[in-house]
Amino acid sequence: MSNVNKTFPSIPDDVKFESEPLGPMKSEGLGLGGVLSILSKTWPYIREYRGRLALIVALIIGGLTVLVLCVIKGAHWIFDIIPGVSPLGPGDALMLGLDIDADPITILDRITWVLFGMVIFGVTYALSVMAYVIYTLQRIAQDFRTNLYNRFQAFSLTFHADQQVGDTIYRLMMDSPVITSILNVLVIDRKSTRLNSSHIPLSRMPS
Repeated sequence: MSNVNKTFPSIPDDVKFESEPLGPMKSEGLGLGGVLSILSKTWPYIREYRGRLALIVALIIGGLTVLVLCVIKGAHWIFDIIPGVSPLGPGDALMLGLDIDADPITILDRITWVLFGMVIFGVTYALSVMAYVIYTLQRIAQDFRTNLYNRFQAFSLTFHADQQVGDTIYRLMMDSPVITSILNVLVIDRKSTRLNSSHIPLSRMPS
C-alpha cells in the first residue's frame, strides 16, 4: 500500500492507550446519531474506496432485482405455461427462443434449460460479488492496519515500555477489523440493525 499515511488521520503522540483488553460493544440498535458518529470516525479510512463501495451496493441491488424478476418469470413458466394453464405468449416465446406454436415437450425442455442457466448465472454472480466485497473490505482493513503499524513504530521506546507485553500486537490484530465490520453492517448487510457480532471498539479508534 502506497501513500497510506497521506490520507489517514494520525494518532497524537501523547495518546494514552488503556492496557485492558477491548470489551465487546453493547448490542444496541443504532439511531441516526449513532450512524453519523460511526461514519464520521471511519470516513477517512473508507474515502479512497467510496467508488468501489458504491459499485458493490449497485451490484447487490441490481442482483436482487434480477433475482426477483427471474423468480416471478420462472414461477409463471412452471405453474402456468408447462401445465398448459396459459398459452405461450410472444414475450415468453422470445425469451425462450421458441416459436409461439411450439409443442409442449419442446417448451418443457427449453424452460428446463433456461431455468438451469438462470441458477448457474445467479450462483456465479453471487460468488463474484461476494469475492469482490471480501477483496475490497480486506484492502480497507489492510490500509488501516498499515497506518496503525506505522504510527506505533513512530512512538518512542518509553511509550512502548509503558504498555503491557503484546498490547500493541493485540491492537493491530483486533482493531484492524473495525472498518470492515462497520461497512459490513451499515453499507452491505442492511438486514442487520444491531452491531451484535462485530464487537467494534469505536471508542478506541484514533480520531
